[in-house]
Parts: sequence; structure tokens; C-alpha cells
Amino acid sequence: MARDPINVGSTANDGTGDTWRDAFVKVNANELELFTSVANNTAGVATNAQGIINTAALITGFTKTYWFDANDTATAA
Repeated sequence: MARDPINVGSTANDGTGDTWRDAFVKVNANELELFTSVANNTAGVATNAQGIINTAALITGFTKTYWFDANDTATAA
């Protein structure tokens, strides 16, 4: 679903915008889409993280630990 903005009218109280009910129907629909997207991405991240953990368990002989921040910048520990 594409973003569905609330029509606020041309000027305050001019009667051309969405009704309260229509506005909150749009808010609920937009929020549901965002929530669903975040939930789907979170599940994918969890799956990828478990794959990394499983692969890391197979790697031996290394003594350095690296941390990655949100920008994928590596820091050696």
C-alpha cells in the first residue's frame, strides 16, 4: 500500500479536509503497514543473525574479535 496522507484542507476549518474518522482510518492503515514492515525485517535480521552465529561456531583458531556498528564499521577488540 502506498502512503495515504491525511487531507487537512486548504485552511483551518474550511471543511475541505478529511473527517476525523477518515483521518484516523488512514493513520491506522499507515501504522499497520509500518508495523508489518518492521516485523518482517526484524524476523529477517534474526534469521541472518542465527546464520552468522552458526557459521562463527565453525571457525576456530582466531583470537581477534571485531564489532560492527550500525554503519558496518568494524572495530577490533
